[in-house]
Amino acid sequence: MPFEPRPFAVEGAPALQGEATGEGPSVVLCHGITATRRQVLHGSKALPRAGYEAIAYDARGHGRSDPAPVGEGYGYPELVGDLERVVAERVGEGRFLLGGHSMGAHTAVA
Repeated sequence: MPFEPRPFAVEGAPALQGEATGEGPSVVLCHGITATRRQVLHGSKALPRAGYEAIAYDARGHGRSDPAPVGEGYGYPELVGDLERVVAERVGEGRFLLGGHSMGAHTAVA
């Protein structure tokens, strides 16, 4: 299938699990609280069909990602740090679009 998800892991503490779909300019997607990367687009392939790479990951303590390390929490400073790790590894220095829902939108804005 042309839009088969490609799983990835961002090492570190916590380890973050995600997947990328499609090719082209990157769109990094952040999910809401109690959700996972699969609840941002709910299976939609509109972005990959339009020529974008959709990158979604499970936030710390959600889905397949590790929980917060001992002594760390789940506040926006930590969530933003995790997002920055994903962007650094998956996008690098290039331009990208950032989107989110609920907690993910707050993470993106922060």
